[in-house]
Amino acid sequence: MEQAAEITVKGYGNASAMPDGISISLSVLSHKKVYAQTIEGLNTKVSAVSLALTRAGCTESAVTKSYGVTEVWTDQYDSAKRQFQGYQATQKLGVTIPVDNVLLGRVFEELSASDSQPDIGITFVVRDHAAMEKFARISAVINAKEAAGDLADASGLKLMAVKSINFTGSRSGYGSGFSLAQCDLGSAPEVTPDAISHEESVLMVWLAQPNT
Repeated sequence: MEQAAEITVKGYGNASAMPDGISISLSVLSHKKVYAQTIEGLNTKVSAVSLALTRAGCTESAVTKSYGVTEVWTDQYDSAKRQFQGYQATQKLGVTIPVDNVLLGRVFEELSASDSQPDIGITFVVRDHAAMEKFARISAVINAKEAAGDLADASGLKLMAVKSINFTGSRSGYGSGFSLAQCDLGSAPEVTPDAISHEESVLMVWLAQPNT
């Protein structure tokens, strides 16, 4: 029996979609001499963020992305000079809203009027990113099979079966976004998002035999 030939191809699949959400990241900070006061100050700012989002008309609540408390020292690495300055607590929150400039403007307005004083950043997102990934993966396999078929035809072979498939990676092109310090929160800019893209790649080995 004639030994089967192997054809190795790498297939790429792409998917793109317009963003259907704005991911808003918020960071609040509290710095006090006493630990309990530091935590209380942070909790007050987090509550102010939540209230501002509700007043703006957000239907989803902000969720905590990270939380930390650290000691603050002057001359931290000089034991003879360093002095304890208190504690610094930071909490990062996130919420996703529809792509709606009017709602985004209300969010900025309410946050700027609150006592939360957050740093804020926004990024455009596709909420159902898993569907994009699946479409791109399937496209990658289809393209790899088509390329293998072309190579087989040009070589006088026909494809028999897949010997192996290796998922080689994925890459997303996230939408545009920006960050603003608390002093810039007075007004929200008009924003027009770009499409978000996603790419998947697979490495496939096909077994092939001569045409008879």
